[in-house]
Amino acid sequence: MARLARVVVLLAASSLATSASARGDAAEARPLILLNSSTFSIVSSPSSSASSSSAKMAIKEAKKAEKEAAKEAKKADIPHIPHIPHPRHHPRPPSAEAWKQQIMSMNMTELRKGRRPFIFIAGVEGTGHQWYSTLFRKCHQPKCSESHLGAYAWQRAAAAFNHTHVELDPTMARLAATSVAAEVLDAHAALHFINSVLPRDVEGVTYTKRKVTDMPWSDWCYGQYSYPNCMPRQPPFDKAIQMPDMKFMVEAIETGANAAAQLRVVLTLRNAAAIAASVCDHRVFGQQVGGCKNEMEMLIHGAEVMETQLDALPPPPLAVCEPFAFEDMEADKLSALKRLRTFIGLDHTVALAHHVNTDHNPRREEHLLLHRAELIARLSEAQGKAEAACRRQNAKAA
Repeated sequence: MARLARVVVLLAASSLATSASARGDAAEARPLILLNSSTFSIVSSPSSSASSSSAKMAIKEAKKAEKEAAKEAKKADIPHIPHIPHPRHHPRPPSAEAWKQQIMSMNMTELRKGRRPFIFIAGVEGTGHQWYSTLFRKCHQPKCSESHLGAYAWQRAAAAFNHTHVELDPTMARLAATSVAAEVLDAHAALHFINSVLPRDVEGVTYTKRKVTDMPWSDWCYGQYSYPNCMPRQPPFDKAIQMPDMKFMVEAIETGANAAAQLRVVLTLRNAAAIAASVCDHRVFGQQVGGCKNEMEMLIHGAEVMETQLDALPPPPLAVCEPFAFEDMEADKLSALKRLRTFIGLDHTVALAHHVNTDHNPRREEHLLLHRAELIARLSEAQGKAEAACRRQNAKAA
């Protein structure tokens, strides 16, 4: 409307000036005022037939100048924010060092108050990984973002425990750091959940797979990075060695966004007898590895591996750990849920957990079977040692 009004005034002024010229008032030609939204431009009024063309040119130039001024003002008001493509849409991202330089050039205090949490649920099979995945799914994106870090770290772990395709480890390490660097710049996310994204859903993995004959781990895995993870379908057909490695996760965080991110390990624990019933009676994990005894031995080993990895983590603030009893989660125990809320940094954790438990059917109370007593006792002891390592992590000196 303002622009239309200005044009009307200009045309009216031009018409008056032309009429004055026709009446012989050229000697007293009035100045023509070109109205602008911010300034006034004064141009001599036309005194001949050619003056009408000059007035039109002046109007055109004034409009052009105004548009340019508006563009400059808009640029001044809105700071330039570089476009950071997400790895999912950018199969060949720049090097991790390039991402690091871009991040370190920004004011991280202004970008994010505190460190962005990357949440990893660490626990043996049967300790509630599905429950936690449901919790984060109910949170929805973008607040709870699914991180690609787990998929890349799993490829690195597979290269280590399978001793195959170790030449791809540097590629996966770079992609993991790049993913963290891109994710931490997402201003809409409150946290990133590591356990849920499968390798086949990560473009960096599928892109690499198209370029090589094979990968450290194929894309069929449907596990949630428990200890151990996945079924023994790939050589050497030994589920006991198929363990995630928190070392690779924290390395990616340190390389990709050291000052802006933090690995937060939720150590999920459960009564050992309930774990045995879950993996041996209610599910087929025991059958797939030759019996419940074999499965329990693998879980004991998995708890021991968690203890070792936790003791090897760098000190806070880069990595922190907090133990949680799964029984408290599925029982809606308020004090435990509030502690979880504080640790993972998600305000509505208590409400989300209530929704999860509404649809959750906890198993009946399990009775101790005598032939499993020794295995259950050993698993309980191994979990206790992992819990102690978790508590030691937060007391490490920086």
